[in-house]
Amino acid sequence: MNSSHLDELWKRRGLREPPEPALYLDTVSATSFAQIYKKRTYFLMEIRRNSFLLDVGCGTGQDAIEMAGLVGPEGQVVGIDINPAMIAESWKRAEGLKLPVKFQVEDVHRLSLPDEMFDAARCDRAVQHMDNPETAIREIIRVTRRGGIVVVSEPDWETLTIDSQNRDLTRRIANYMSDRAVKQGWIGRQLWRILKNSGLREVKVTAFPFIITDYTTADRIWGLQRHARQACENAVITESEMVAWQEELIELDRRQQFFSSTVGFLAFGRKA
Repeated sequence: MNSSHLDELWKRRGLREPPEPALYLDTVSATSFAQIYKKRTYFLMEIRRNSFLLDVGCGTGQDAIEMAGLVGPEGQVVGIDINPAMIAESWKRAEGLKLPVKFQVEDVHRLSLPDEMFDAARCDRAVQHMDNPETAIREIIRVTRRGGIVVVSEPDWETLTIDSQNRDLTRRIANYMSDRAVKQGWIGRQLWRILKNSGLREVKVTAFPFIITDYTTADRIWGLQRHARQACENAVITESEMVAWQEELIELDRRQQFFSSTVGFLAFGRKA
């Protein structure tokens, strides 16, 4: 989906929040940094023409569809998501493509799938929203065959950086986002331990930066205004602080000096 179409969709939605899941996911996927690390996950999965793959938290199904083009007619990709609306969107996007991909509603904490079904599995930016990451990752490993690769990519929300003259205020807002706006704000730094404790071997972790230098995109992806407003409603910051912070960031953007970033972690290992 091109940027002009995304801009039009964002304009249509007006002041509603949070953004629709499909719109948010498409916005992230349109960034160059997302395209780079997603291709890295495919490489790490050692995808072959006849591979059977699992995509956990498949969202709109776009990544599963792309992987289905890599496995060929002898393989298959299964995309799962707990949200029925996302599964419906995935089927809609796959319609008519004649690719070996299917989608189903699943709770990754309690998968209905059999043991050792898949050659490789991936979970991209979904564990941060889960109640129990350890249980979820053990289930993903359970349905992966011995010798298969499991890849998990997640941001660490406390690595969020926003250039501002007011350090204390920015820290309070950023910490609110990490500690209260996301279920697992520290999941990025925890992946190494969780994957090793889950029994994978050859566990490795790499880091990749997400850098955004325009306020509009940062606000859409990080939710700057939305989370600042929530922090105000929860008495973490005052209304005047919220307004001043947003005005500063918008002014920095006007001068083409806005900067924000976070760090994502890509953890992977092989099932023993």
